[in-house]
Amino acid sequence: MVSYDPPFGYSLRVNGSCPESTKQCTATWDGLVACCPSDSTCKVSDNNKNPICCPNEADCREPVFQIPHCANASWALYEHYGLFCCKEDHQGFWTSEKKHNNSFGCAKQPEGVSRTILTPRAQTISSTTFTYPHRATSTSASRSASASATYTSETSSSDYGSSSAADHKGAIAGLLLVVWPVWL
Repeated sequence: MVSYDPPFGYSLRVNGSCPESTKQCTATWDGLVACCPSDSTCKVSDNNKNPICCPNEADCREPVFQIPHCANASWALYEHYGLFCCKEDHQGFWTSEKKHNNSFGCAKQPEGVSRTILTPRAQTISSTTFTYPHRATSTSASRSASASATYTSETSSSDYGSSSAADHKGAIAGLLLVVWPVWL
């Protein structure tokens, strides 16, 4: 059985040139390129303009579509009309600029007008599910046509906790003690 875990999976989007130990698959838009690990093969489909990194020339898109993950476990997975990956210290974004409408990419701090920051999505590698970065930070900036000041807001969220039915037993018991005497 073939494993489609890294170095196989969705490709990386970067501005300029691909990082060390990766290779360029294709130029995308506005100076951004898609990269796969050097020991993988780039596959591009018509319905997903972002390449998939496969073990060889055989098409591996279907197994990677079924269990979406980046071709490098340190990259973060994003979605905007298709899946793509960013380096862990970059943010995924999309733009509604007229000439690049719905194009997506990665940057440390997305610059330009009409850029919307995306939230990383969970990915699975060998039955391990995780989301990078573990602490998601979202920053948005907007500029008014009448004012020259830039407004920036930042929100953070930490890892999610879990709850179980046992956590709610006390609350349910308390509710019954309050409601039960009313019925008598």
